[in-house]
Parts: sequence; C-alpha cells; structure tokens
Amino acid sequence: MSKNTITPQQNEAGEAVIEQKRKIVFDNGDHLNLRNVTKINHMGTWLRFWSDEGFILVNPKRVLYYIIDGQ
Repeated sequence: MSKNTITPQQNEAGEAVIEQKRKIVFDNGDHLNLRNVTKINHMGTWLRFWSDEGFILVNPKRVLYYIIDGQ
C-alpha cells in the first residue's frame, strides 16, 4: 500500500463516505447542503444522492453548480 492511499471515512451506519460535503445551488438561488454522501447515481432523468440527510432526488435541469469538499 502506497503512502498516498486514501482510506474512506465511514458514516454512522458503517458505509463508506465518498464526499464529506456537497452543496447544490439551484438556478433560483436556493441551495441544498448534503453531508457524508455515500452513493451518487447520475443515470436517468433525476440525480440521486444518499447522505446523512437521507435519499435525495434532484432535477439536473435546475442545478446551477455544485461545490464538493471531500474525498
């Protein structure tokens, strides 16, 4: 194992966290803050996120930009 290998953090349920924080800003100025994102699915019409806030569906046509802080 190299020195640069990153060991994923885990949430309370023991799932690997792939992003510690993700902020989604929508075209109307609203924003959504997600913590400890464990899974992302970009397939299909809607974006799907699993995080500490639960399961979230996002309409990608309304997303202005993302800010991602994590692994």
